[in-house]
Amino acid sequence: MAEFEWDNRKSELIKRKRGLSFDEIVEKIRQGAVLDIVDNKDEFRGQKLLILNIDGYVWVVPIEFRGDKIRLITAFKSRKFTKIYLGGKNE
Repeated sequence: MAEFEWDNRKSELIKRKRGLSFDEIVEKIRQGAVLDIVDNKDEFRGQKLLILNIDGYVWVVPIEFRGDKIRLITAFKSRKFTKIYLGGKNE
């Protein structure tokens, strides 16, 4: 499996604000939480979006490929993608 990297300060911030650290997100990825990988749009064209099912809700994780590593940029829950991928069961 690919090696992941991230900014530790960003991981701590995401943990405080959103409840999951990048370490926890990588563990969910390894457990099979990935639903899809899609292109990011607009000014973030070099990025992809990992679409994850974490505890019945979709999380979006923008990533960049840097050589043989995957850089995690941020992570957030998405009502829009939950509706698309899981049928909006959490609305």
